[in-house]
Amino acid sequence: MSTFVFVAGGWHGGWCWKRVANSLRAVGHDVYTPTLTGLGERVHLLNSEVNLDTHIADIAGVLHWEDLRDVTLVGHSYGGMVITAVAELVPDRVGRLVYLDALWPEDGESVSDIVGKEAAQVVIDAQVDPSGPPRIRGATELAMMLGVSDPDDVEWVASRLTPQPPATLEQSLRLHNTSRAPVLFVSCTQTLFDGPELSYARAKARADQDQSVRLVSLDAPHNAMVTHPADVAALLDQFASGVPVK
Repeated sequence: MSTFVFVAGGWHGGWCWKRVANSLRAVGHDVYTPTLTGLGERVHLLNSEVNLDTHIADIAGVLHWEDLRDVTLVGHSYGGMVITAVAELVPDRVGRLVYLDALWPEDGESVSDIVGKEAAQVVIDAQVDPSGPPRIRGATELAMMLGVSDPDDVEWVASRLTPQPPATLEQSLRLHNTSRAPVLFVSCTQTLFDGPELSYARAKARADQDQSVRLVSLDAPHNAMVTHPADVAALLDQFASGVPVK
């Protein structure tokens, strides 16, 4: 069996992986769903100093303190920034990378560089006055934009979205392309915005040249881990088990 560590995207915490995690644990995998600093149940730690380095340290810390090796590291959306850096920082602990409709950065890039400054500003503008209880402006609309449509799921997601630390969107990554971990890029075909498009194009180009990079499409919206958890879990189980993913 395999060990999975999940990294959520912007506004989300480890809670969003609950359904996928349950499916993987049911077939014997070890699963960790840490929440990044300043988000989810760690929203009380939100401050202006929380940046991309903070989140990289969060996940590298999980791998170290839990003494995890040969990990399948899964990043969704913004989480792709984090897993890319962690794979370079602790390559001896990362066995495989999965980009679930995620950003795949290159050296010197920030989130804002990849998705565009307007899209990054949308993330920042969603934050309600931090002097009050941390919450998201227009959370219901955001949940639906992410592809969540079932009324109960919309309520569940909207009630748990928390402000994204703004510095995480502007800090650039310094990468040396030293990770040799096999990669699975999952493109969600029902995504309603352009954020992952550049990363998909990169994944396609790399898959054409490198057999260790696999590209698959999933007929699901951006928040597939909420709307299509069984499909996501099946892809991850196949990839981590060495079964060809189609």
